[in-house]
Amino acid sequence: MRLMNSVMVCIIVISFAQVSFSKNSSVKDLPFPQKVVFKYPISSKVICVSASGGRVFAKTETGILAFENGEWREAPGEKAECKPGISAEEKSKIQKMNGLPYKDILCTARSGNILWVGTTMGAARFDGKEWHYLEGPEYLLDERVESIEIADDGTTWLATPRGITRVEYRMMTLAEKAEHFEKATRERHIRYNLVSDSHLEKPGDLSSNHTFTSDNDGLWTAMYIAGECYRYAVTRDPEAKMFARKSLEALMFLETVTGIPGLMARSIAKPDEPHDSVLKSHPGQWDNFSADGKWRWKGDTSSDEVVGHYYGYSVYFDLCADEREKEEIREKVRRITDYIIAGNYFLLDADGKPTTYGIWNFFDPWYRRFMFWNRGLNSLEILSHLKTAYHITGDEKYQRAYLDLALKYDYARFTVNQKISIPGFINHSDDELAFLSYYPLLKYEKDKELLKFYQQSIIRSWEIERPEKNPLFNFIYGAVMPKGTDFDLEGAIWTLQRISLDLVRWDHWNSHREDIKLKKTRGRFMEKESVIPLPPDERTVMKWNGNPYALDTRGEGLSEEAGTFWLLPYWMGRYYGFIKE
Repeated sequence: MRLMNSVMVCIIVISFAQVSFSKNSSVKDLPFPQKVVFKYPISSKVICVSASGGRVFAKTETGILAFENGEWREAPGEKAECKPGISAEEKSKIQKMNGLPYKDILCTARSGNILWVGTTMGAARFDGKEWHYLEGPEYLLDERVESIEIADDGTTWLATPRGITRVEYRMMTLAEKAEHFEKATRERHIRYNLVSDSHLEKPGDLSSNHTFTSDNDGLWTAMYIAGECYRYAVTRDPEAKMFARKSLEALMFLETVTGIPGLMARSIAKPDEPHDSVLKSHPGQWDNFSADGKWRWKGDTSSDEVVGHYYGYSVYFDLCADEREKEEIREKVRRITDYIIAGNYFLLDADGKPTTYGIWNFFDPWYRRFMFWNRGLNSLEILSHLKTAYHITGDEKYQRAYLDLALKYDYARFTVNQKISIPGFINHSDDELAFLSYYPLLKYEKDKELLKFYQQSIIRSWEIERPEKNPLFNFIYGAVMPKGTDFDLEGAIWTLQRISLDLVRWDHWNSHREDIKLKKTRGRFMEKESVIPLPPDERTVMKWNGNPYALDTRGEGLSEEAGTFWLLPYWMGRYYGFIKE
């Protein structure tokens, strides 16, 4: 008799990568071990799991179950032998091991050099080199792991009172992982060819998904475009070009829909379509409609969107565009750049007033004096935009405007200390915008004196960011700095491998862990932070604008992240030869 519908969640996590790195090297995309996790709710309380004769059994309060054909079924007459509890001596020995995440041990299991530990707050696996921690609903149906069994084939079974988790280690390449993320993105995250968030009606149930608007649909779409352009440049796969082209059209439409030449919308929706809410301090963002009345568009456009447009256009222009497409991009870039310049380096909204974050004017005495928090990053942004406009259009007026800001008004010098590193003020979204702005600016600038400022800036920023092992930031740094400049290739690959294939935003709680050191200060939103970022599979999945130091992160399983954040650095790494096929 079938007892339940198994809830299967596939999660891929690196165990360890058997590759070697050297300074300025590339790495071959060899298969690496990852874990795949399947979760099975059980209707009655699970007492233990056991394996014998190539079969796996579970003892529950109401009887014995056997795992057959991917399901747990009642097995009258079978036996499930529960192992004796862990001895006080063994518990004490394991509790003294360095790096154990949590010490309230309930059970253990061993196979060769592999040690599994079940605790009252999750499970941990030690492979002789490092611990991996499985905690929360991404991995378990209950925090208490009361029984662990390692089958002959190496599959590990974790029994909790409310269900059983099966853990398998498989070999996978980054290229295979890219296929998975591409498929997930196309199936659940494309809305009018914009790349949007996916909401879930039921926690973790991907079949209940529906796309939804977000604050920065233009930025996320631009990053998807760039990733597809790199894929096309590497593989010449016409599918990649087609996907990039469709999303390019959607990105361009964000400027068309406003009816104001040069002003792009944050996002769009049909007039009667649900859309994201806005803060009380920013009302009216969705109170805009296209001239034909067919679209509602979100205003108060942020610098995030502007950065996205210039970045996406520049990568498509350089890697994918034919002559007709180049002219289309030139026209869009002219309109946006002219609009910003005509607005005295403010992005003017539909009401003619500057948007909240569309500010690049630091020659006005008031803004120069009182907006110094934004001055470094926003100077970097506008210099990148003007340089990109000059590269794409060839119009000297943009180069003149660029040099005027860079030299006469000190914008080049302002960029040097753009990264704010004061505890409690660190904005990880700003870090993402900075690196997306560094890329075209340092790629297109050839003047050695100006490059000195920009290289000082990106070196300082990258050194602060280095502990995060961010593959996008590392690959941008490696791409735009002089050949032979060292960057953290090993860390970048580790992160790409370690990110879970399950992109559902689950709750993760790590404040109780005994293997991490807390910062004395808190984050921008008063969140507890670790001194060293947690592995990406031990925290809620996030874009590169998230806080990797945050210990307790929420998601409730009700949304899924698009694969864009992973696909962009992977294909960029392939394009620049950091990752070899």
